[in-house]
Amino acid sequence: MRISYKLRAIIGAAALSIGAIAGPAVAGTLTLQTSFDLVTRGNGPDTPGLDGASVLVTSTFDDGTTFEQGFYSALRAVATSTTFEITGASVAETNGTYMPTTGLGLFAANGSSDGYLTNGTTSPFGSNPDGSFFGLENGNGVLVNQVRLDAGGTVGARLEGDALTFDILNDVEIGSGGVLLFSKSGSGGTGYDMLNFANQAFEDTPAVPLPAGFPMLAGGLLVFGAMRRKAKQTA
Repeated sequence: MRISYKLRAIIGAAALSIGAIAGPAVAGTLTLQTSFDLVTRGNGPDTPGLDGASVLVTSTFDDGTTFEQGFYSALRAVATSTTFEITGASVAETNGTYMPTTGLGLFAANGSSDGYLTNGTTSPFGSNPDGSFFGLENGNGVLVNQVRLDAGGTVGARLEGDALTFDILNDVEIGSGGVLLFSKSGSGGTGYDMLNFANQAFEDTPAVPLPAGFPMLAGGLLVFGAMRRKAKQTA
């Protein structure tokens, strides 16, 4: 049986494009979630009802993120986004989702610089700003001006250019060193302990899309099969 020129062209073009992926490849992501309960240490006023509240921190990193030089001569892997979800606060308005007031990085072990710290060198608090701290804010304004989450050395020693992998993230235990939350005014700062903390890492690898020419090739083969069957019936 002879195949028409048009059908041969369809099958040929589709076969050649089987190796071509439809559109640009989509990068995967790495996510670290940390949950904990806050208990005041009793050294200051309770910052709007946080004593007994629960916090869920979700931080996302692009696949291929590497540890780069930050301040304090510490290496950090910069997070794409981080959110803090507060529930169970005794002040209803405190419950909700907050963003850090500056970008965060996951800093590798270097003395006390291990955990979530800011990417910059200043914080919006006080006359002697400490770049390791960050604030939390939402559409209603700033809740607290200084937060620091310590990983207690569990990020490990890294070299500049090392990739942040799922295995590294899965071993991080944010919370082993505690958390400090200070009042918005900057006076009467309150320290909190983290209890019942848990950490979990996730890896999201996108499915590889079908080759661009696959639908065309499949359609062409179906037409070719139908033509062969018709030719046998009329023979």
